[in-house]
Amino acid sequence: MSIIEKAVNKLASAPIEPNRIAKTKETERVSQVFGAVTDEADRAGDHTFSKTNDLGAGYSEAVETVDIDLTRLRKAQIALESDDNPRLYEELRMIKRKLLVNAAGLGDSSIEKGNLIMVTSSVPDEGKTFMATNLALSIAREIDRTVLLVDADIAKSDVSKIFDLDDRKGLTEYLTGDVELNDVLLKTNVQGLEILPAGSKANNTTELIASNKMVELASRLSSQNKDRIVIFDCPPILVTSEAPILASLVGQVAFVVCAGVTKEKEFINSIERLDHSKFVGLIMNQSNEEAESGYYGYYTNT
Repeated sequence: MSIIEKAVNKLASAPIEPNRIAKTKETERVSQVFGAVTDEADRAGDHTFSKTNDLGAGYSEAVETVDIDLTRLRKAQIALESDDNPRLYEELRMIKRKLLVNAAGLGDSSIEKGNLIMVTSSVPDEGKTFMATNLALSIAREIDRTVLLVDADIAKSDVSKIFDLDDRKGLTEYLTGDVELNDVLLKTNVQGLEILPAGSKANNTTELIASNKMVELASRLSSQNKDRIVIFDCPPILVTSEAPILASLVGQVAFVVCAGVTKEKEFINSIERLDHSKFVGLIMNQSNEEAESGYYGYYTNT
């Protein structure tokens, strides 16, 4: 019996409490540690946000620049600066550091396409888009990195909505061959941040995500600019068939667990659907506790 099967037999269907899985012996490899991320509302202020350095380097195919409404982002509880939400701001720094170490190949083992990071959850409303957006903005503050935020949840396109880009062509149109990549990649007024919107809704989303063109896109984004981190906001694992496909195309998975909402059985079932050779980072959202051993941990079956 695998360790996951033992965990499923042991765990009840009650919502996860902060650190509870990490304390369960049978699930030690499944969840070593959760990152605690607060759900306190950010202040909607008048601060501007820009990087103090000019990256200058780094290949980008984006030709159009869009102005992002920063007040709109703050109202969506996005931590643009430390004053917006100090605790969240600092926890994002800790969460992204492990991701960046692995993306640079400086971890315990080499990760293929480590600069491609998928953010997902078990079911909707667990905070994956909130986390994907905040992670992207946090990585954009890095001196030697840029970030591309891809709205790969075509059905809901919440990233596109947050940035007021839901009427734009995007990933769907690129995968159907209607546009070139540089037609839909968007630079922003937030230095270091680019966005690929979801585009229009499609009845064949699974087939588009599973297409050779999507495989080629992932390889292209990974290889063209090693200083760029690509964050994919993906559908929940248990809701659509696209998420496991996308997981096979990236190097790292940031898995969001919502304290008091995510059920342990849902979490275990989601992990079972992922490629067990992948590195999966676990982040606890809406927790009022700090993880006992840190903020971010990996499950791996290797």
